[in-house]
Amino acid sequence: MWEGASPVDADTLELALTRLAVLAGLTFFEIALTSSADGTRVAAVNPYPCLEHFGETAQHEIVAGLVHLLTAESNYPQLGCRDLSRRGVAR
Repeated sequence: MWEGASPVDADTLELALTRLAVLAGLTFFEIALTSSADGTRVAAVNPYPCLEHFGETAQHEIVAGLVHLLTAESNYPQLGCRDLSRRGVAR
C-alpha cells in the first residue's frame, strides 16, 4: 500500500519489497523511501511500524488488512488451531 501517489517505478519496488519480506520473514513492515538519480530507493525499514506514522486512509487499510490476516479461516491452520469456532472465537 502506498501513502499518497505511488512512485513511477512502483512495480519494480513492490517486487523487491515482497522479496525482502519473504527473506526477512516479515508480513508487515514500514519503509521510508527517497528519490535518487536512479529512481526510488528504500531509506529505512522498520519491522515494528507505528500506525500513527501513516495517514488516516492508510491507517484504515492497514487495520482492515491486519484484521483479515488474523481472522481469515485460511490462516487458522497457521495458528495451530483446527476449529476456532468451537472455542468461542468470533469470526
